[in-house]
Amino acid sequence: GEYSRFRSDTLTEGSRAVLYPQVAFKRGTPGWFFAARAGVHLRRYDLDQSVGDDGSPSLAVPITSVDAGLVFERDWSLFGTTFTHTLEPRAYYVYIPYREQNSLPAFDSAIDDYNFGQLFTENRYLGNDRIGDANQLTIGVTSRLLQPGTGAERLRVALAQRFYFEDQRVTLNEVPRSASSSDILLAVEGRISDAWTIAGLVQQNLDSGQYERFNVAARYTPSPGRALFASYRYTRQLVNPTGEGSEIQQIDLAAQWPVNAQWTLLGRYNYSIVDRKVLEAVAGVEYNGDCWTLRAVLHRLATTVDQTNTSFFIQLELNGLARVGTSPLDLLRRGVPGYVSANDPSLRQRDRSGDPLPESVWKNDPASFLKAAGEASTKSLKNELVRAAVVEAKAGLGRVVLIG
Repeated sequence: GEYSRFRSDTLTEGSRAVLYPQVAFKRGTPGWFFAARAGVHLRRYDLDQSVGDDGSPSLAVPITSVDAGLVFERDWSLFGTTFTHTLEPRAYYVYIPYREQNSLPAFDSAIDDYNFGQLFTENRYLGNDRIGDANQLTIGVTSRLLQPGTGAERLRVALAQRFYFEDQRVTLNEVPRSASSSDILLAVEGRISDAWTIAGLVQQNLDSGQYERFNVAARYTPSPGRALFASYRYTRQLVNPTGEGSEIQQIDLAAQWPVNAQWTLLGRYNYSIVDRKVLEAVAGVEYNGDCWTLRAVLHRLATTVDQTNTSFFIQLELNGLARVGTSPLDLLRRGVPGYVSANDPSLRQRDRSGDPLPESVWKNDPASFLKAAGEASTKSLKNELVRAAVVEAKAGLGRVVLIG
């Protein structure tokens, strides 16, 4: 459940209580799954300005859904490697009867983005002020290539489309849909090597033959702390929460690259081809001083058509103790895919010259042990060898060899 109070200088004010009790039935094995769910979405408003003659409207919307899928697997040899190839069909049915809601306020609701996650979701709206009527079936299929031994996913291809059995009646700043099917979605994502990752998405309207959306991206990460990213995004008509549509064509570039052991350069450049303007730009440096790290980042963001906000972040981090200044870490993680801070433990190269020899060396191979001891170039390594030999002698496992 949820209770919320909304205040506004220009819009309707009031409170809203939401309760969504559900029952579910689930069964499955590694080769199939089945899930049925039923619930009632209950909500009640207490408005400062009444809607019609009722200042406290309430609504109950029943929701039912059935989700089922299969998983087929086979071994498939490709480029000399035997992968596990899967084929995973899925069907998702939702029924929500019509309930009049257009007269109710929309405090925090908006139209959800059309994507794979939304295709397999009950409600087409975000928030709790609109529950869309639905009598629809989504059909999708996913195919994956899995790395032998580890099970790591090397390639994923997904295809999905939704079919409608009734016209849309509940709306939110939009034209009611009357088509019998949705646009088709095709997504491809793969790790073609240890360093290269690619991704693409196509949304096509089969009735008009137009591409509604086309996205492509690539990332190069040869090692932690080194990342290059580039993407192109096209949307024929992006509808905002107010119902207005606009074309989107954007280029997005980002990078993190160390120039030496201490200095790392950071940057992002997001440009709108349609508007001919920079939407967001980031430029920064990180200095790793072993026990401390300094970050300085300049951020420029277009907040409206005519306004731009510029911010400067500077932060001193005492590793493991404290951070002083305004943190740019959230900005860098969002803007630079694959970003790793300069003081991350995964980037440190440990000096192992003073490490003790593995137990198998001085226990099972005395000759190698004596040779390593004689060639030890550091006092700390000699001390480790002496301690290892003493422990072995105390345990009755061998002889003590004194090393000068």
